[in-house]
Amino acid sequence: MLGINRLLQTVSLLFFVSEEAYAAAEIYLPTIFSSSGLSKPTQHRITPARPATTASQITTSADTAATPHTVASPEYRCVDGQGEFKKDFSSSSDNAKGACKAKCDATPGCQSFDFTSAIQVNACRLYGHNTPRLGRSGTGGRQYCRPRADGDDGDDRDDVIKSRYAASALATVASGTSETATIIALAMGYDLAAHQRFVGSLRYFGYQGNIILGVAPAMDPRHQEFLDRHNVQTHVVQVVPCKYPEDFVKRGTCALCKCSVPYPTLNMEIGRFALARDWLAACDRCTGPALFSDYRDLYFQGDPFEGVKISGVLLYEEHQLISTGHWIARYPSLEKIDAGICDRNVRFPWERRMLNSGTLIGDRLSLIRFLGAVVSDYMRVMHSINGSNCYRVRDMAVVNYLYYSGKAPYARAVPHRTGLVNTVGAEGAVLFQRHIEKYEALGHDRSYASQQPYEGSDGEDAWIGPSFNLIDKSGYLTNYDGMRSKVVHQFDRLGYPFIRRWLNHQPFMTELYPTPVRSWQGTKLVKVHLWDDTTYFKPRETMFNQEGWGGHPRVSLVSDPAEADLVVWVTTQTKVEAEVAPRGYPHVAVLDYADGVTLHRQVVRGNLSGSKVVYFKRSWTVRSQGEFLRFALPMMDGVPVPLKTKPETRIFPIAYSGHSGLLDPSPEESDRARSVSISCSLRVRGRSNINRYKIRNWTQDFVDLHNVTDAYIGQAGQGRSMAGWDGNFMKLLRRSRIVVTSNPSSWEGDFRLWETLLAGPLVLIDKMTVPGLLPEPLRHGEHFVMYDPTNKTELHDLLLYYWTHPEEAAAIGKAGRERVLNSHMPVNRAEYVLQTIPEFALRTG
Repeated sequence: MLGINRLLQTVSLLFFVSEEAYAAAEIYLPTIFSSSGLSKPTQHRITPARPATTASQITTSADTAATPHTVASPEYRCVDGQGEFKKDFSSSSDNAKGACKAKCDATPGCQSFDFTSAIQVNACRLYGHNTPRLGRSGTGGRQYCRPRADGDDGDDRDDVIKSRYAASALATVASGTSETATIIALAMGYDLAAHQRFVGSLRYFGYQGNIILGVAPAMDPRHQEFLDRHNVQTHVVQVVPCKYPEDFVKRGTCALCKCSVPYPTLNMEIGRFALARDWLAACDRCTGPALFSDYRDLYFQGDPFEGVKISGVLLYEEHQLISTGHWIARYPSLEKIDAGICDRNVRFPWERRMLNSGTLIGDRLSLIRFLGAVVSDYMRVMHSINGSNCYRVRDMAVVNYLYYSGKAPYARAVPHRTGLVNTVGAEGAVLFQRHIEKYEALGHDRSYASQQPYEGSDGEDAWIGPSFNLIDKSGYLTNYDGMRSKVVHQFDRLGYPFIRRWLNHQPFMTELYPTPVRSWQGTKLVKVHLWDDTTYFKPRETMFNQEGWGGHPRVSLVSDPAEADLVVWVTTQTKVEAEVAPRGYPHVAVLDYADGVTLHRQVVRGNLSGSKVVYFKRSWTVRSQGEFLRFALPMMDGVPVPLKTKPETRIFPIAYSGHSGLLDPSPEESDRARSVSISCSLRVRGRSNINRYKIRNWTQDFVDLHNVTDAYIGQAGQGRSMAGWDGNFMKLLRRSRIVVTSNPSSWEGDFRLWETLLAGPLVLIDKMTVPGLLPEPLRHGEHFVMYDPTNKTELHDLLLYYWTHPEEAAAIGKAGRERVLNSHMPVNRAEYVLQTIPEFALRTG
């Protein structure tokens, strides 16, 4: 978690932000982000924004001979005494501003405003002030937003801005569904959450069209199953070291970058444009509009192509704070290319509003044409310049050059927050940075600040207040007109207050597995036999399954396996060869609770070859000293494995659960009597407890460092025994406000987690995988809190935060207990098994 926080610390440095831009930010952000007493981030120069695109420059036909790249006069400009625009008036000093204004005032017809005006007009509008209007205050000519008075139609400059937004017609007309549309991205090396955000949100909002993704050869099978389930067409991309020409390498064009097999001279940043072009051109059913986009930092809030028809190519502007003066858009001038000169510090030939290369929309033929143009222009530049100090031209530079040079007359620029795509990176970076600075000024660290909600959050759908004019009542990001943005790009810049408190709780992020059906009335009973393999080394597992299957309302336990619809075999692989396997039965569910990651040898050898076998495995990951190493392939959800069974066996994750014997008879009384602030009762002897020994020592160090006098560190009782749960152990859990626990060193999953969750304290546990894969998953920060077992500082930071915020700790502890009671008891595990087997899954609708 802290690693993510450190990443977010640097996010504002990704943008080209000047003193003037941050002065504007001080104006349009609410009082909570007042700069009084707060330090400003590292200063960078920002250049004037691109002039407005007029209504005449937006058409609905890709064949119209429009010139959207034509540069009109700036709405506001700083000029010299001869009325010429001066880009060197970029200093933030009041003297420079004053000189600019003085020269302008002395020139007839000169527009008397400096270059930051357009930024500030839009900034006022962006954050929900009344109709923007600029005023003056102070001796330095500081600008500010003020409400529009009754009967006042606002500053004339605002009318220019309004016309700009009105002119942002998406080059769209009413159409049918999105069945023929296509969305293409490179999706290599990302976690399951990225697939849920991108693909899951698309399908959740009813997108019916094609999804084409480039994926890695060794893709996580669990991820592949998710994509297959959502009808995604995947292309395996073979990544190889780049084979640049000799002059490319000398010029430092990222010789160490990776390329793909079909394009060994194109790094993946540019090569993805070529791959997308090829995939789209080869797709016969992809006849409608298409979107080529980034993957990791993008999600959908609606079907982007429902009811629209796209003509030409649409390019989406970033916020006014971001111009092509940013280093990422550096591009040599045509004169320098012709002369064979490459200047390391050269900037974009024109300083305009930045067009983001991560979201390109167009009709099929136009987008294929534009993707090819990006590749061709990149190669032209890199082959034309001869010099050892040349920088690597980026995709952003090429896309902006093609548009602003007029080389793509079929392309249109859509102003920020007026079209299908809302690129929130600049707003997010400024907003999150000011949020952090606010709490740092109060003496809190960045970790604490990042976990706090934004101003105005109601703790539910509204993750930020309405005064910011960013979201609708359901929390979805909106365009300036208040309509929900269909595509959200660079959402990660908004930080944890958005991701953790809203985005991760959306249905497309939580419905990885179907939620167990609770209404069983009128359904056919399933006859289940609990198999006895003649060994007796699994008393706890047997006890849990007896409660789960025996208490399930649509299960009838039978003593004769021949009468059963389903035979359930519970094993811990303690005596593999001595165990008698259930052979010859139609349906067998193997519930493997062994600590090791291997599959049962009798299943592998084909002893159950006459049955339809579904295999559930507890040890899902390979760990060392508590640190995750890899998944225990091929034990992945829904992946056929080469076992000697017909049909092929499928492997699913499973975990222990709560149990009725763990229930607190008086939970409210226990909550009131929690007298132990922090406890850690981990066992420390044995090879499997090496990691636990370390974690217990770290907890003791925290207690000593902060002089926590009401803590308990040390073993308490023996936990579960044949006679029941140890009373002293359970008493400690129910009296603790925070319990620090840990999985064994080499595997994941133990009873302690579920015992502790049902006792109701806040549970701090090392990072786990399986609890997030099951129906109604346990969520970090909502039901429990996970820490990095290799990072002592992170554990101490978490302990300090929740120790000093007991109400938040209690709320998470209560939520964790309720989650287990409602969704992670033995009966829920039984339902999970039934729902996984098609013959026994309930049909709804």
